Amino acid sequence: MRVDDLQGLGEAPVEVGCVTDEFVGGDAVSEGLGEQLRASEVAGPTVTQDPDEATVRTVQRVDEPSGHTRCQPGAAATHEDLIGRPQHPHQFVGTAGVVAIDLWRGQRCGHGITLGRTPGYRGSMCPSATAPAKGDTPRGRVPGPETDRRACLELAGSGWSLTVPWRRRLSGSWTEGGALIEGLGRLDQVHALRVDAEPTGPALDAATTRLLAGFVTRAVARGTFVVGDLPATVARGVAATIPGVAHGRPGDLAFDAAAVRQRREILRPRAEVDGAPTVSVLLPTRRPELLADISAMIRAQTYRRVEVIVAVHGGDPAEVPRPDVGDLPLRVIGAPADRSLGHALALATEAASGDLLTKMDDDDHYGPDHLLDLVLAHEYSGATVVGKSATVVHLEPLDTTVRRIVGTPETLVHRVAGGTILMAAADLRALGGWADVPRAVDSALMRAAGSAGAEIYRPHDIGYVYVRQAGTDHTWSADLGHFLVGAREQWLGLLRHPDFGTWGRVRG
Repeated sequence: MRVDDLQGLGEAPVEVGCVTDEFVGGDAVSEGLGEQLRASEVAGPTVTQDPDEATVRTVQRVDEPSGHTRCQPGAAATHEDLIGRPQHPHQFVGTAGVVAIDLWRGQRCGHGITLGRTPGYRGSMCPSATAPAKGDTPRGRVPGPETDRRACLELAGSGWSLTVPWRRRLSGSWTEGGALIEGLGRLDQVHALRVDAEPTGPALDAATTRLLAGFVTRAVARGTFVVGDLPATVARGVAATIPGVAHGRPGDLAFDAAAVRQRREILRPRAEVDGAPTVSVLLPTRRPELLADISAMIRAQTYRRVEVIVAVHGGDPAEVPRPDVGDLPLRVIGAPADRSLGHALALATEAASGDLLTKMDDDDHYGPDHLLDLVLAHEYSGATVVGKSATVVHLEPLDTTVRRIVGTPETLVHRVAGGTILMAAADLRALGGWADVPRAVDSALMRAAGSAGAEIYRPHDIGYVYVRQAGTDHTWSADLGHFLVGAREQWLGLLRHPDFGTWGRVRG
């Protein structure tokens, strides 16, 4: 969201700026944004001069029967006001119009400004949004972080110009829109596209608006992070956030998380069609005391065609408190203590009815879009097995979280993290199911897939934290030094980030 987007709000007493990554997501509001929403009389629309650091500061509030929140001077908008009704976007109304704030997505839409998306909100904020073409997927089109390549699309009254590193400049008039669309392939080897618009142009007639919205939508779907000065009428046709700038560079969490968030919003409709696959979460556990935390993460998933199968490994299911997975179907079964983890997973698989099966570990952390990411990747990659990488790791003995840079996202790999494996139930059966082995059941499945010539696909690492505990007999025998080598970023304690489901979370 840019400062220019705020102009035209008339005398609305609203002071608004941009929201940083820390403030995207419901739990984040309770930590910062909700404490700053205090209404006051302001002579006109006041905008902070540093949009990269700004947050919403002044609102008006009145409760409405519609379920929306409106605001009046002198009233405080609390955390509960902002996320208490996830089925609706929230509207902050000034004297000259509506500023719509929806706390999970960050996009300007209509006559309002959206700063994020509320967990659970399923509707389209922009009904005129453009859809990508069928072949627009990020597979093989997201460069690795060892370089930083960026393109620029300049918009002028007379026409457009597309500049891509190491390629001849491509330009044309607004009557030559087809040439711009043909330039999409040039973006497949760049990380980001910056859009620069001259104040006097372009002339945004309906055809030009559709052309630009379609180009941006398709670029994002194919894996290019789009930022910059996108005209507001065009932005309304793009169902994702187009930030003014890209913070950091490829490989930095701020850059990568924003790029994935943008791409996810464009691709999300692929998982919301009629007949979208059902997913069975297989959750084996020897530590029922961890079920409350992992159940909360499952309950928060934005992909809702889900059932949960808990396999209590070595305990009596009747003695385990029923996990709270909200309105998701749940089965709790027992698995003999003297049998392997593979046997427990096999029992859970027999009890599952989903089209797709995914394994989750009770001690790791999962963001709210984790299952959505896997379902999308399974659909657009065509791979037999999909999963994320264990690159974001919480090292409990050191009370440190690191993010390692390993390989290139959105590509075929030889293995993925065991706690993120997703595949079709029929494909699992074809590969022989879960190996009845005492250790490395995930590795056994990866070997079976490789031997059968099945593809294994890794989308990205956003939304999954692998936990390396102290004093635990890990199947993965690497020491702590293995995870420190090649670490690009490091945080004291557990990384607190809404996209990873760890904001405000404390184990135990």
